[in-house]
Amino acid sequence: MRKGDGEAPQHCGSHFDLVSHYERRISKLRRELGTTQYPYWADGQAQL
Repeated sequence: MRKGDGEAPQHCGSHFDLVSHYERRISKLRRELGTTQYPYWADGQAQL
């Protein structure tokens, strides 16, 4: 694309779309698993 032709590059909004996608997936998994909060991961391991 040329500069100044009035359109933003297509990749500008892709980061936010990806974030929303994963937020929805995580929310769905949390509901399905009955998880109300994230596990404590101080050492990199989930404490379930």
